[in-house]
Amino acid sequence: MIKKLQHRIELILSLTIVGIIIVVLVFSMLAQFNENTSSLEKQLRRAEDAAYDSYYESILDNRIQKSGDTDNTTKAKTDAYPDSPSYAVFIETDGESTDGAMLSDEASGDAGDVTVENNEDGIAYVQNGNADKDDVAALARQMKETGNDSGEYSIYMYDIRDVEDMKQITFIDTTEVRRRLIPIYVLTAIIGAAAIAAAVIISILLSRYLVKPIAENIKKQKQFIADASHELKTPLAVVDVNIDMARSTKDNDKYLGYIKGETKKMNRLIQELLTLASVEDAETTEKGWEHFNLSDTIEGVILPFEAVAFEKGVTIDQQIDENINFYGDPVDISRMAETLIENAINHSDANAKVDVSLTHTKNHIRFKVGNHGETIDPESQKHLFERFYRVDKARNRKEGHFGLGLAIAKATTDRYGGTISVSSENGYTVFTVSFRE
Repeated sequence: MIKKLQHRIELILSLTIVGIIIVVLVFSMLAQFNENTSSLEKQLRRAEDAAYDSYYESILDNRIQKSGDTDNTTKAKTDAYPDSPSYAVFIETDGESTDGAMLSDEASGDAGDVTVENNEDGIAYVQNGNADKDDVAALARQMKETGNDSGEYSIYMYDIRDVEDMKQITFIDTTEVRRRLIPIYVLTAIIGAAAIAAAVIISILLSRYLVKPIAENIKKQKQFIADASHELKTPLAVVDVNIDMARSTKDNDKYLGYIKGETKKMNRLIQELLTLASVEDAETTEKGWEHFNLSDTIEGVILPFEAVAFEKGVTIDQQIDENINFYGDPVDISRMAETLIENAINHSDANAKVDVSLTHTKNHIRFKVGNHGETIDPESQKHLFERFYRVDKARNRKEGHFGLGLAIAKATTDRYGGTISVSSENGYTVFTVSFRE
């Protein structure tokens, strides 16, 4: 089930991230293409204006030369043309010259590096490229016959505008400019492919990270069910045997006592399980919470344990700062303190001392319980707060402990955003609970 869930998350994340990457790549390519097209359009407008100036300046130049006044010759500014090859064709709309055969007689010559030529068909060419003039004229006619004022035709971008009684058809070769897009597209595709590969890897790692807590929770649930079943199995077996014995004998008070004892154990186990479930239930957060004096609460917890400690020859040394206020459920905090103090007494050496302290620093409230007894090994310390974990399983089961007390204590500290830890060295074990104000 976990594997299927992980694969589904991987698929969803991969498709989502890859989809986003593809959309970004497409928009990036479109933006580059639009920028390229905008650049071509600007070049076309520049070529169009320059061709218009070149054409009429060549006419003016011819007229000046005919009049003999060569000092006033005007030349076209060729730097106004784009880098790409450009061409302009002027076609009379009625097929005849409107200004004394202006096209056939006067529109010819060189204007800077721009060639202005004419022919007898009422067509003038202004060229800034190497194409044959007949080809230029044929292309211009084909562009004119499209019926569009602008657009792209083959490898050319063109624009048609009315100039007096003529049509000025200007077009530029887009091959070189478009070719510049190829390495950009290739680089974009490479980056996109790398991003997609990275997205797939990230999706796999992220899905594992997301599924890991779920897998751990399911594993804990299975272990919890197995442990609870095991804990209930023993008393139920004892009850079953004693019922049979009570039926087969007249003196059955002894067996009824055994049954009573085992049912008490089961009842206690069930109560601890319900307590653990209640503490871990997020929906019950802040229900029954109030501001209370934590110092008085801890002192009230210690008091009934003094008699228990005295019977075992253990003394309780308490150091409680006064008037420490806390917001929460007093029952939760009392139960947690009881668990830690009871454990400390039960695992203390005879005639030893149990240290209980409650201190208030600038930002933290710390509750510590320490005892002298057997050192808890580092491996056991890692599992102390797990459900049903017991360092000395035989002893704890005999005494009626199920290994849920510390699990409840940890759930309680987690509920209030605190931490609980344990350290055990040289026979001295300390449990530390810390709450942040």
